Amino acid sequence: MALKIKTPKLVVNYLYLVGRRKDYKVSFRNGLNIIYGDSDTGKSSILNLVNYCLGASSLDLYDEIEIAGNYCLLEVLLLGTKYTIKRDIFNSLADIEVYESSYDEIEDCFPKYYSPNYKKVSEDGVFSEFLLNSMNIPVVKLKESPSKEDSKMKSLSFRDIFKYNYLT
Repeated sequence: MALKIKTPKLVVNYLYLVGRRKDYKVSFRNGLNIIYGDSDTGKSSILNLVNYCLGASSLDLYDEIEIAGNYCLLEVLLLGTKYTIKRDIFNSLADIEVYESSYDEIEDCFPKYYSPNYKKVSEDGVFSEFLLNSMNIPVVKLKESPSKEDSKMKSLSFRDIFKYNYLT
């Protein structure tokens, strides 16, 4: 009997920027998405917000985001399960809220709270480990300095693995 292995898969459905005056929504489609437009129309902001929602340690706040934004949300599919990730755009050290639902249904479920890094562990753990576990990727620990016997062990993060990702 062949062992069926689930291939890690992350699909971005929507990006939301909830603002003071209005909300912004960016829809993504299956396959390759090309973000284009005139200068100063928000292309870099979209990419930065997606990156931030996936665990980047900081966010480049462009004028419009800084003036009008409150928080951002990213609706994703991780191995076929829908999650909405909510992140404070002004406090990168605040816990990251994760709802196991679509954006439209987050009011109907309780979030889990994950710390954005390994410096402190929140009640539900570390966000990077949530992403890895949700995509069936094992959490791996490596020595910081492999040649030193007493070197501390460090977890390989989702972002470390994401750097070596490829498109299929």
